[in-house]
Parts: sequence; C-alpha cells; structure tokens
Amino acid sequence: MKFFAEKFGRTPTRTGLKERFPKLRVDRYLVVKPEIVGPNFKEFTKLYNEIFAIGN
Repeated sequence: MKFFAEKFGRTPTRTGLKERFPKLRVDRYLVVKPEIVGPNFKEFTKLYNEIFAIGN
C-alpha cells in the first residue's frame, strides 16, 4: 500500500504515509449510490460521452 500511496498519488488510508499530491486530498468523498445510477445508466453514459467528446 505504501508503494501505491507514494508513487501513484493515492491518498493513503494509513496514518504516517507521505501523500504525493496533498492538494488533492478531500475530507469527504462522494459516494455514488447504485440505486440512483442503475435506472439512469444510459442517460449518464450519454452525458459523460458528450462532456468528454467520446465517440465523435
């Protein structure tokens, strides 16, 4: 875990490990609920593709 935390910039879950990009640290993460995403998957996929110009 130390390798991933320090080399790939993942926020370490263990205390005492150095963060590679401390400015990217957030106090709370957004948890996406499957019961919201599931029924709207096609719509969300379309929006994602439009935003990131995938398939154009």
